[in-house]
Amino acid sequence: VVAVDLIRDRADLDLVLTDVRMPGLDGFELARSLKQGRAASRDLGLVFMTGHAGMDEAIEALRIGADDFLTKPFAPERLVHTIGRAVELGQLRAKDRAFSERLEREVERKTREIQGLSDELQNTNEKLLQSNHNLEVANKVKDEFLRMMHHEINTPLNAIIGFAELLKISSAERDDAGAEDDVMAASEILDAGWHLHHHIDSIMSMAAADHHDVSLVREQVDLASLIFGIRDLSVGKAAKKMISIETEIAPECGDLLIYCDRARLSQATDCLMDNAIKYSPQNTKIWAPRR
Repeated sequence: VVAVDLIRDRADLDLVLTDVRMPGLDGFELARSLKQGRAASRDLGLVFMTGHAGMDEAIEALRIGADDFLTKPFAPERLVHTIGRAVELGQLRAKDRAFSERLEREVERKTREIQGLSDELQNTNEKLLQSNHNLEVANKVKDEFLRMMHHEINTPLNAIIGFAELLKISSAERDDAGAEDDVMAASEILDAGWHLHHHIDSIMSMAAADHHDVSLVREQVDLASLIFGIRDLSVGKAAKKMISIETEIAPECGDLLIYCDRARLSQATDCLMDNAIKYSPQNTKIWAPRR
């Protein structure tokens, strides 16, 4: 019992060399006690020796975990060799245990990291799903608003444009002093109305393009006529900034006809002209060549 307590308390011991047959506590019982107690977590070398060796004793020693089994009598050299090999085996077991523990800690750490990344990825996916849902709702609200705007604005706007055209025609047929002023006023109303109408159509076209719901109508278009039309619609707005718009047609071009979607090309050209007027300083000239 004293030997067992000594071995358990001495952490600097690397090897237990014990006889099989001892008074009170034999070697096998000593080994079992060490394997089951506090010393079980240590990599103690264990060597049995006996003068009455049999096959049963050797098998029992190996089953308990002995590193070697010496039969008396034995030479000192063999004892030294056996002890050295048992100590070496104990050191290898200690290194293996330390490596396994370190590997286990590393695996646990990596597992926690992966779990953290997985949780973060899941949270991100949930946020993306929620964002996509919110975006779909916002797009539906935007589409409903655009449809309402197109109807609620275009309906009275068409009436305004129609009455302005009637006013312009009737004013042009009058001979009184204020007829010219009325024609100019009606022309400004028409220019502003058609400009707003064009912007609304552009917004609806952009919304349709977002939904990939754009159909192109291919037709023959006189490019000069289209550019002159955009110019005429933009003259009034340009004049407010004292900007002049000039067009030039290359003589070699003649009457250039192209095949395209007239509405889309008109929208694109009008946007270019509108930006040119918007971002050009006052008292400048916008040149729209046709080459």
